[in-house]
Formats: sequence, C-alpha cells, structure tokens
Amino acid sequence: MSSNLTPSAGDLNSKMKSSFNTLIKTYVELKSGIATSEKIVVGYLSENFVLNSGDKKYFLKCYRFKDKQRVIDAHVSKFFFASKGIPVILPIKNIEGDTITQIEDTYVSLFPFVSGLQFVPPDAAIPIQAPRNLGAMLGRIHAASESGSPEINQKFTQWNKEEFCASTDSILEVISNKKELTDFDRNAKEAIEFKKEQVKKENLLFKDIKGLRTGLIHGDYHDGNVFFDKGGSVINVFDFEKICIAPYSFEVIRSLQYSYCVGYNRQGSEERVEAFLSGYRTERLISSSELSQGVELFYQREIHGLWVEKEHYLKDNFRVDDLLHSKEYLLDLLLLRKKSMI
Repeated sequence: MSSNLTPSAGDLNSKMKSSFNTLIKTYVELKSGIATSEKIVVGYLSENFVLNSGDKKYFLKCYRFKDKQRVIDAHVSKFFFASKGIPVILPIKNIEGDTITQIEDTYVSLFPFVSGLQFVPPDAAIPIQAPRNLGAMLGRIHAASESGSPEINQKFTQWNKEEFCASTDSILEVISNKKELTDFDRNAKEAIEFKKEQVKKENLLFKDIKGLRTGLIHGDYHDGNVFFDKGGSVINVFDFEKICIAPYSFEVIRSLQYSYCVGYNRQGSEERVEAFLSGYRTERLISSSELSQGVELFYQREIHGLWVEKEHYLKDNFRVDDLLHSKEYLLDLLLLRKKSMI
C-alpha cells in the first residue's frame, strides 16, 4: 500500500523462502507463484512486502503483534468501517476463508496492492483542500461508530506515573553510562528531564475527566495513513493496528499534532487546523470544550509517554529515532494546553 519500496535480495534466505512457499499454498491469488518481492522501507516496527504474482501486485502485511486477538480486532474494525462507507483497503481471504494466516510465529495478511498520493514530507505541495478533507474523513469514521460498533479488546489506557518514573530512571542510567553522547542522547535526556518535571506536578487521572464521548477510533489517523487523489480528497484509509475504544476528542487532537497537512506545532498551520476542524464538523459535531478535553488527554499521554526512548535505549530499535519529541515540541504542547484552558 505504498510506493516506497526497495527490491529484495535475489537469493532469499531459507526462512523467507519457506514463508513464501506457505503463502503460495494458502492464497489462490498466489497460485502462479511469487515472481518478485519488494520490502517496504517505510514504517517503524513492521516488516511488510509487495509481492508480484502473475500480472498483479499484492501487499503482504506482517503484523508485529504476537496476540492474534489484536489482529482480529483490527480486521473486524476494518470490515465494520467499510460497511459504513469508509474507503478501507480490505484483506483477502485465504483458502480456509480467513483473512489472517500464521507463518511460524508471525501473523500475516494479504491485501490488494493500492497506491495513492501522500503529502507527508515537510516540503510537499499540499493541495488546499487536503486538510479539510482529512478532517472530514475522520469525522465520518467517528460518526460511523457513534451509534454502535463491534466489541474489541483494545481500550484507551490510563497514563501511569509510577511506571513512567521507573522507566525514566532506567533510560537516564543508560545515557549516563555512555562515554560520549550523540545529538539524539542529548535531545532525549533534555526531553525526559522536562517530562519528569511536568509529571511531578500532575495528579490528574483519566477517570477524573467527566463527560467524554468515547467509541471505536482508528487509533493512528494522520495523513501518513491515508491516500489522497490529486485534488486532495481522501481515497483510502489504512493501518488500523492501533484501533481501540477511546475518546473521540483525543484522536482529533492527536491527528492534528501528527499530520503534516495540519500540525498544531508547525508554524503557519493555523489555517490548516481550522480547515481540518471545519471538515470534521461537517460530518460530526464537536464542541470547543470537548476539544479542550482532547488537548488535556493528549498532553497527559505525551508527558507520560516514553515509547521512542524505550525502543531506542531498551530495545535497540533505532528506526523510531525520527519520532523523538524534543523539549521544544513539549513546550509548544504545554502552551497549547494552557491556551485550551482559557
């Protein structure tokens, strides 16, 4: 589902050959064999491929979850939203009629290969209608689940002050033991120390925030997880791995923060933010006070969050380094929080 690909090596390792042989036996669509495979180089945790079989291309999603129920929840949600008219790219059924195939310790799914435009690079020429259409599609997604949705296990999780403090101590110890610090180390240390300072002041619990409207949300909705047409209309929505039951307002603010098409923390984005919210409100009403609640939820999750730092220092996953939030970003977020309280 992306055009950012790199050809795989001509001589696949034995594990990959075995996996592809299993796929050929499992999917009718691959019965003519896998002529070529291309590994997708975007993404921070997953290992996905584009497969060429006959005259068609397919997208092979290799899920990072070892718990099959999480994959099932994602698929159930995809079919639910598709039934409500959301342009979701749906998985293909295997010969057993299932959309999930287990290969050794990994769950995979086969999708039709779909491509489209994305405007995620900072210097991309963003069509004037893209932010409004991005917001409108999110409004459609939320409106679709507001009157009822499938039962899933994934729920919005409460931030944990004690767990945060224990993790920061472990990470800061790793940094302090390094003989020479990199720019990433210095930025991470500065951001973590700022988060620690803010978390010490916080005693707010999720259960204390009253009147939140919750339902099934995409979980990771931003302009990197949709395809646009040339005019800036959203033609496909994908990557439902973080699907969960959560406050709608949280996802609105999260999307505004993470989308290049808008982005609260990007200079000159005020008009795009307004366009996003205007588009959202054409599909679903949301008040200013509810948006303020979303800002508070997002702020609490961010200052208690250490996902990038844990991946880098505790799991040696450096693919996520570009996602590190600097102290400057956190200061901007703190300012946004203060403004939303006025």
